[in-house]
Amino acid sequence: MKIIKIISKKYFFLIEILISITLVSIFLVLVSINVKKAVEDYKFDSNVKKITSYIDFSKKIASIHKSDVVATFFQDENSLTIKISSYENTPFFHNIRNLEEKFKNLNFSFNKRYDDKLLITFTSSGYYFPKGNIMIVQKKTNKEKEIKL
Repeated sequence: MKIIKIISKKYFFLIEILISITLVSIFLVLVSINVKKAVEDYKFDSNVKKITSYIDFSKKIASIHKSDVVATFFQDENSLTIKISSYENTPFFHNIRNLEEKFKNLNFSFNKRYDDKLLITFTSSGYYFPKGNIMIVQKKTNKEKEIKL
């Protein structure tokens, strides 16, 4: 009788461990899914802030150095590229003719039109053209954010 009790206690202990491991692994899977989504949202928001700062930078450089600055947006299937350049010899662009950055898994539309290329010119007098809004779209999640010019 004692042997049966010892054997049943051992098996009961093993079953408890297996159930605990299963529950912990399910919990970890659920947490990792939420963390992955949070990281993707953070990257998207960070990229939109960076794009907004490039636009603001272009406005300021045009105003300060009294020269026209062009922000060019290119897109293909997998990425969005922004290039900041100037037609004139401004002191800022003396050594650097252009700034360029590529953002993966992002696309854009301008005034609800999808084009492969968009040129925004910021003039020395503080004007810019064309007027409108840029919608940044993340390809994986179709998350959108609008940047008002």
